[in-house]
Amino acid sequence: MIIRPKHVILVLRSLSYNKPTEFYPVSRHVSRLLELQRASFHCTAKSRSIFRSQQEQHVDTDVPDSGQPMEAWYYDVKKDGRLLVRSAMDVHVQPLDPQKHPSMNKLFINILYMGKDRLSSSELTALTKQYIVNVDLDDTNEEMEISIKHKSSLPVPALCHLQVPIRYGIDVCCSKTGEASLENLESENIRVRTQQGNCTFKSIKGFNVDVQSKEGSVMSSKVLQGNVKIVCGGNGSINVGRLQGQVVNCHSDQGDISAKAIYADNATFTANCGNIHLGSCHGNSEVKINEGHLTVDTLDGNLNGSIESGNTQIALSREGNVSFEVESGDISLSVPKSLNCSMELCGTQIDMGEVTVHDSKMSEDSNLTKLAGHLSEEPVKGTIETRTNKGRIRLSYYDWLSSLNLSGK
Repeated sequence: MIIRPKHVILVLRSLSYNKPTEFYPVSRHVSRLLELQRASFHCTAKSRSIFRSQQEQHVDTDVPDSGQPMEAWYYDVKKDGRLLVRSAMDVHVQPLDPQKHPSMNKLFINILYMGKDRLSSSELTALTKQYIVNVDLDDTNEEMEISIKHKSSLPVPALCHLQVPIRYGIDVCCSKTGEASLENLESENIRVRTQQGNCTFKSIKGFNVDVQSKEGSVMSSKVLQGNVKIVCGGNGSINVGRLQGQVVNCHSDQGDISAKAIYADNATFTANCGNIHLGSCHGNSEVKINEGHLTVDTLDGNLNGSIESGNTQIALSREGNVSFEVESGDISLSVPKSLNCSMELCGTQIDMGEVTVHDSKMSEDSNLTKLAGHLSEEPVKGTIETRTNKGRIRLSYYDWLSSLNLSGK
C-alpha cells in the first residue's frame, strides 16, 4: 500500500454549533480520557494521524446533525473502488449527494464526538489524541483501507462517518462494541463484521451482501437486495424489512428471526433456539428450527422444513408444495377455499374445522392419525405434506381480505 496525502477539511466547531468555547461539564468516562491524554501527550504527538501536517481546505461535505465534529478529510477516488474499514469506533456509511458530487469521485471521512456531554474545542482536540486514524490508498486510487484504534482501554465515544461513491464496494469490520450502519448504497459487494455491536441497514441494493455478528443483532429497513447472507451469534436477532435476491440465508443462534417480505429464488432460515416470523414469503423457502416457533403470514411459493420443538402457523395464499415435519408441537394451516392441492397430514389429532376435504381417507397408526385427500375437485396443482409426532394439526380457511386488516381494528 502507498500512503497518499489527504485533504484536510477545516472544521469550525464553535461556529458550526454556535456555542462558546468555555469548559463544559463532562462525564467521568470522558474526564478520564482527558486525564490520560494530558499524562501521555509527550509520547503521542507523532502517532496521532498520518496526515496531521497537510494543508487545510474548505470542502463541501454533509456532516450529520448529531455529534460534534472532531476531524475531517477527503480524498479523490475512483467511483467504482473499494473501501476496507477496521474500526474500534462505530461506523456509518452513506453515499455522496449526487447533486453535489455528480462525478462520484470523492470520499469523505468525518470523526464525530457522540457523547452526551457538550465539549469545548480544546477538549475535542484533546480527545483526538486518544485514537489513531490510518488511511492507505493504493496507486490507482481504487482501494482504500481505514484503520481506527483506541490508545487506551477506555473507548472514545465517537463515530466514523463515511461518504463514498454510491457503487463503492464496502468491507467494514468493527471490534468490541463497535456498530456498523449502512444506508442507500448500490454496491456490488458489501461485507460487514461486528463482535458485540449491531448492524443496521437501510435501502441497500447489492449483488452480494454478507453480514455476520458474533453477539450483536442485524436490522434492516426498506429493502436489502442481493445474494444475502446474515449470521447472528449469541443472543443476536435478525429483524429485516424486504429481502430480495436470488439466494437468501439467515441464521441465528439464540435470537429470533423476523422478515416482513421475502422475494427470493431460494431462501433459507435457520434458528438454533429462537422464533422465526416470515411475513409475505415468495419463491422457494426452507426453514429449520431446533427450539422455537414458526409463523408464516402469507406463503406464495414452496416451503420445506422441520422443527424439533415448537409450534407452526402457515397461511397459504396459492398452490405450492409444502413439506414440513415437527417432532414436538402443533401445526396450524390456513388455506383459501379455492386452493387446488392434495394433502397428507399426520398428527396425534387432526381438526379439519370447516375445511372440506374431498376423497378423504382417515387412518390410525401408532397413536397417530393420518388424513389424505384433496382440497378441491379441480386438477391438483400443489401438495401439502405435514407431520407432527407429538402434536395436533388444525385446518382453517384463509381470508385474504381479512388478513389485510383494512378496518384498522
